[in-house]
Amino acid sequence: MARDLPVVVLTGGVASGKTEVSKRLAACGALVIDTDVIARELTEPGQPGHRAIATRWGERVLLGPGPHKGQLDRRALRQLVFADDQQRKALEQLLHPLIMDEVKQQLKTAEDKTQAPYAVVVIPLYAERPAILPADAVVVVDVPPELQRKRLMARDGVSPKLAEQMLAAQASRDERLALATDVIQNTKDLAHLQNDVDKLDRSLKARFAQME
Repeated sequence: MARDLPVVVLTGGVASGKTEVSKRLAACGALVIDTDVIARELTEPGQPGHRAIATRWGERVLLGPGPHKGQLDRRALRQLVFADDQQRKALEQLLHPLIMDEVKQQLKTAEDKTQAPYAVVVIPLYAERPAILPADAVVVVDVPPELQRKRLMARDGVSPKLAEQMLAAQASRDERLALATDVIQNTKDLAHLQNDVDKLDRSLKARFAQME
């Protein structure tokens, strides 16, 4: 018989460290479903997300002649949608239903197969649409906006202007924290982060054990 698998939504602003936290929770035994990974898979050539984007924006967001011809030009698409709120919302309307259908399918499958104590679903834009997935816990990876900008520019090589546009397109820090049942402050080194993730994992396991 399928069991009820507790669902933890992991969210946070861009470049806050969600991927690092999710990897460490996976090492603790959690099942991790990352919507960014799903989005990338859905936008590969031949996939429904790729077809929808190509239909909406055409060749200007596709790579030209070469070994990767026809693949999504992610840099061009990012610049396009973060410069125009309407374009960004159009992209979200195309991809979000596809992504969440896949998330729900993976959760349904996991209920029958996984022995994980809980599932972590990484949703960067959860604060913008919290009704998108019911959750037993919401973990926010929190960093100050100035640190986000610094990490984002270092990680992705984006300009200060684009970094500011990307931060402005997301919910505010206060809006994310208002939804949190748990918070990871990711402002120190990896040793501190590991310690905080271990504490979070123990707390979640104890909490969910009481629900059984």
